[in-house]
Amino acid sequence: MDDAAPPTSAPAAGAAVPGGPEAGAPAAKNHDVYFVPGLARGLRALEAVGAAGGPLTITEIGRELGLGRSSAFRLVYTLAHMRFLEPDGEGRRYGLGPRVLNLGFAWLAGQDLIRLARPELERLAQEAGVAAHLAIRDARDVLYLDAAEPAGEAQPYVSNVKIGARRPAHASPMGWLLLSDLTAEEIAALYHGAALQAVTEHTPGDPAELAERAAQAGRDGHVVSRGLLARGGASLCAPILDRHGRLAAAIDVSAPEAAFHRGSLEAAYLPAVKRAAARISARLGACAPHAAARSSTRSRAAAQPSTTKSMSASELMKGGASRTWSPWVPSTPPALG
Repeated sequence: MDDAAPPTSAPAAGAAVPGGPEAGAPAAKNHDVYFVPGLARGLRALEAVGAAGGPLTITEIGRELGLGRSSAFRLVYTLAHMRFLEPDGEGRRYGLGPRVLNLGFAWLAGQDLIRLARPELERLAQEAGVAAHLAIRDARDVLYLDAAEPAGEAQPYVSNVKIGARRPAHASPMGWLLLSDLTAEEIAALYHGAALQAVTEHTPGDPAELAERAAQAGRDGHVVSRGLLARGGASLCAPILDRHGRLAAAIDVSAPEAAFHRGSLEAAYLPAVKRAAARISARLGACAPHAAARSSTRSRAAAQPSTTKSMSASELMKGGASRTWSPWVPSTPPALG
């Protein structure tokens, strides 16, 4: 156990810990009756440890949840007893335990989307020569479900986007596409009271601007990004539709722009991304994927009034933003000295 943390009061019954994936989700009519705060805190503890990328002390877990050390200790003890958390060798820090992995793998195994998309994702990565990703939107986050790397020849970069990783939807081209099935009013409600933290200078500053980006993505049926998320980076994404023609997920290919050496992004790579998205949509039962994509995303976006100054496609897709994180890492470490 670590040093005692200053006691703090626990969140009120039914209160969500800030920043959770249920942010923006409507509460049930009898929310305070049905909601179990203790269970919520336990799940939040698991999320806090997972998001940290490494083991945390009891004090750190308590700080993340707004709990005093005594409450945090009982919570961690229970989760460790059930093997959802596991102590390190010194017993001071706790990481995710094997039962969390069991749940995660069981969920992944049950997802038809992942199973059906996997062959096309591998085919796309091989055809494009860069990493391909499958993602859905979970409230305000982009949640990555799968990734594929090109096989065979050695690649100068590999994807650093892990399965299960989350990125803020408002700050990424993939997120704009995944928000394109919402109206401006729905986006405003989803982000009500939320601060849209800037990742680059291209990050929308408010829900109205975000709605414009999402509407543009819907009208185009894809997003081509040069430096919108990281300086020197590039990506192309396209929507996946279910059998009802509704937006279900999205795929992309992404890498440093130098890795896209076979021609222009639009001419040499975009058709392959859209074909892969259409094939996955067909596997999910979508009828005439290309036509469905145009009607499901463009019709709702076109009906929305513009509340911000529109940017041209060339203005939107130009790079030059400062990098705060990189979705790629060199496949071999750079030489030192």
